[in-house]
Amino acid sequence: MRGASRVRAMAPTYPPGTRLPAAVFANGVVRPKITAYSMGMHSAVPLDGPTPASRRSTLLAGALLLVVVAAVLTWSKWWPYAHKIGDLVVTRDPGDAIFPVEGSPVARAWGFTLGYAASVWKAMLAALVIAAAADALLPRLWPAVRRRAARAGRRPWRDATLGSLSGSATMMCTCCAVPVTATLRRQGASEAATLAYWLANPMLNPAVIVFCALLLPWEWAAVRLVAGVGLIAAVTALVARRAAAPAPLAAPDEPWSPAWAVRRFGRTLSRLALVVVPEYVVIVFAVGLAQTWLVPSAGWGDWAVLAVVAAALAGTVLVIPTGGELPIVAGLLAAGASPAFAGALFLTLPALSAASLVMLRRVYPVRTLAQVTGLVIVSGLAGAGALALL
Repeated sequence: MRGASRVRAMAPTYPPGTRLPAAVFANGVVRPKITAYSMGMHSAVPLDGPTPASRRSTLLAGALLLVVVAAVLTWSKWWPYAHKIGDLVVTRDPGDAIFPVEGSPVARAWGFTLGYAASVWKAMLAALVIAAAADALLPRLWPAVRRRAARAGRRPWRDATLGSLSGSATMMCTCCAVPVTATLRRQGASEAATLAYWLANPMLNPAVIVFCALLLPWEWAAVRLVAGVGLIAAVTALVARRAAAPAPLAAPDEPWSPAWAVRRFGRTLSRLALVVVPEYVVIVFAVGLAQTWLVPSAGWGDWAVLAVVAAALAGTVLVIPTGGELPIVAGLLAAGASPAFAGALFLTLPALSAASLVMLRRVYPVRTLAQVTGLVIVSGLAGAGALALL
């Protein structure tokens, strides 16, 4: 009590009716400034209510991030897919599979790498820009979210739902979703949210589900949707059981400002382009070299159950662009492959790949990635069984 009296005596006095500063209680006692550090968090951002200036900068950062995301996705995904759906309604032509069948292994690998790059360069560029924008703008937005940090990581199902909805909107393949997924995880987004975002991009892509309904029997589109939701639910249950803590936030090197955000955007975009893209090309080329042994054919169907398991395993390694599984599956069905065999590829090819797993090793434990891969294989086998019965 004596200490409190001394604090009151030392506190400044204010005339009646004066609007008190945010750091002063109504009785005149100076309130200590609460920061994330004082609450055991890894950020130096104050957790007090936002000032008008900080509120304006937060709104500006949020608006800029939404504009960037909408602009690059309209250019790279939404508008092209709208045109492709219109073409498929008329032609019903799935196109050609991306894997070359002629030439030496090195020539096929190089041809596959070039064809893959031609298919995904827009999506990869969009992913790099979105990741850099998120890295530059989220530090301004995160404090508002982190005021509820005591509950962060304890609502994996809510986080997974938000991640799934975001992933279904960005519509990327598993590899192109990696830069955004890794950036969100490094910025402190929960494991449940980021894993759901990564998996929802290829598995809950609404455009690809429409492609499936146009090119394959409607049951295939329904199984794809159910398998995608089931896979994300299984991964979320795994995360919830483990109760993983949110990734720590690193304090920015200087206070957030528009100028700082521009510099950060440029540095992050350059770093991603110099690190992710070369690594991506090398891994895709390596997968192209291995395609001689990994790309399934209708002849695999002679192995019955073993063929379905082998197809599910191969699907988790091979790299394809968004919707690239459809020409492969359509070709296999036309060649007489069983629905179970084709269905295993239909569900595991888009979900993940060796390239995406390697690139995500920096932000997730190897054990987590191995468990997700196992769940993808189980989901693919279950979906293959369902397609065999329909």
